[in-house]
Amino acid sequence: SEKLLQLARAESSGGFSPTGHNQKLGPTLNLVIEDLKRAGLGKGGAGDGVDDGADIRFDADNLATLSANIDLDAFAICMRNLIENALKYGGDDCPVEIKVIEGHIVQVSNGGTPVSPEDLGQLTTRFKRSSTKAGGSGLGLAIVEAIAANTKSELKLYSPRPGHEDGFMAEIWLHQS
Repeated sequence: SEKLLQLARAESSGGFSPTGHNQKLGPTLNLVIEDLKRAGLGKGGAGDGVDDGADIRFDADNLATLSANIDLDAFAICMRNLIENALKYGGDDCPVEIKVIEGHIVQVSNGGTPVSPEDLGQLTTRFKRSSTKAGGSGLGLAIVEAIAANTKSELKLYSPRPGHEDGFMAEIWLHQS
């Protein structure tokens, strides 16, 4: 039911920053990651750069530069859905990697079995999941896609992840004001 409420909110609201201008998103991303770790969904240290078998690897080098014209709640919903999906559907022995690029692009990637091209093209459709045994509603990427569309952002999906023969990467290009 939480995902259905998120989808309804994403489809009905604009999602832009209340000021109409870019706002700093680094603290919000860090909060989402810490919240997921507290919930037991990710065990890695944010930005520590240490490979300790962590579930989440977060490159915090560019965190201070992350900004866009998006509401903080909408951004948090996007990031939580992308990271939860990566934790849920990725390979058990592969960490989720989160990177900020050029101050407005966030990449969330994981290892694991690649998604077929047929499934990849439909993952943002409501209730669509790739052929996997992991549970879920199939709404996470539909929610992210709705928020991206409402904020003039762009969601790009890759499988296998670039530079690898396995895995999946979601990349969101956030709108700049």
